Amino acid sequence: MIMKKRILFMFLAVAMIVVSCTVRKYGSREQDIVNQTIFTRPMVADVDVNVNKKIEGYAEDKALADAKSKARHDALTKSGADIIVDPVYSYEKPMYGKYKVTVQGYYGKYTSVKPMDIPDTLLWSTGLKSNIVNKAMGGKQKSPIFKFGRK
Repeated sequence: MIMKKRILFMFLAVAMIVVSCTVRKYGSREQDIVNQTIFTRPMVADVDVNVNKKIEGYAEDKALADAKSKARHDALTKSGADIIVDPVYSYEKPMYGKYKVTVQGYYGKYTSVKPMDIPDTLLWSTGLKSNIVNKAMGGKQKSPIFKFGRK
């Protein structure tokens, strides 16, 4: 009788451990093209950036890349943003533990996505440097059209 209770208890304990295990994977929206004969036209996205709205995400994982991906997913999910603009990652790792990653950045929403055309190519090839972009866009403004980096 005692042996049956032990076997039943062990069976229930193992069943609870197996049932309670869950695995979550997070990824980003990207797809590598395997067939190199397919021509794809580069796309350009217009992003509405709200520099007054900072977003933040946190995650822990054994692998740094996975922890960064989970932190990015956390920030995007909590804020409702499409993209983190100017993301800054910080992390720590105890000697025998998981990476603890925090990401902070600005809220960004896609307003349009379109195929890249000639003016976009000019912006792309100049490296999006503020003074070059302003000259290419008409140039005589006192304040730059694009500002990059944190102030």
